[in-house]
Amino acid sequence: MGEIAAAGRRFVWPTREALSRVGVPRGRDVLDCVLVTGLAAWTLISAYLSGAFPGAYGVLPPLGLAVCATAAALFHRTTLGHRLLPSLGLLAIWRPHGSRSRPARTAR
Repeated sequence: MGEIAAAGRRFVWPTREALSRVGVPRGRDVLDCVLVTGLAAWTLISAYLSGAFPGAYGVLPPLGLAVCATAAALFHRTTLGHRLLPSLGLLAIWRPHGSRSRPARTAR
C-alpha cells in the first residue's frame, strides 16, 4: 500500500524521511516545541477565562487537550509505520466528532 512504481523505481509515500525529524536542526525542534506548548497554554487559559467550565468541570480542558494530543500522536505513529487501515480508522472516528463541534454560544 502506498507504493508507486515509476521509471522502474519504487517509491513509498509518504517517505519515512518526510515524516521523521531526521536532519532537522535542533533550534527548529525547540522552536516547534515552544510554539505548540504556547498554543496549548493559550487554548487552556482562554477556556478557563471564558468561564465555560465552572467548578469541577475545570478538569475538562486539560483532559480534552491530552486526549487530542494522544490521538494525534497515534495517528502520526500509524502514518509513519505506513499502516493505512489504522490511520483511516482513526480518521473515521474523528470525522463525526469534528462535524458535530460548534463554537461556544455567548450570552447577550
